[in-house]
Amino acid sequence: SAGGGVTPASLLKRIPRAKYPALSDAEEAMSVPLQCVCLAVFDAVLVHALCTVVSRDGAWLDVKAALCDALCTSKTARTLALLAHEQYADVDVVCLQECSVALIGALRAHD
Repeated sequence: SAGGGVTPASLLKRIPRAKYPALSDAEEAMSVPLQCVCLAVFDAVLVHALCTVVSRDGAWLDVKAALCDALCTSKTARTLALLAHEQYADVDVVCLQECSVALIGALRAHD
């Protein structure tokens, strides 16, 4: 991948016939493509469930957008607002988890 991380496809491993002797050579050879197909079907079922079964009126997309806004888009602003609250005025140490570089810059500027 561009960031030097691991690609999801590289996490799929061949199912070895040595471990599962009942597999044929052909089944072992197609084990990775079959895993891809199974994962694609699983993803399709989830998307179908979210877009049609769970939310027939399309409200799931509104929920998804609100979650994305609260947890991603507005995360830095919301974190700064929470830390600026009077409840934390006398706190000496605050432990934050999974902070972005943007939050660090915003904290320095917010001083």
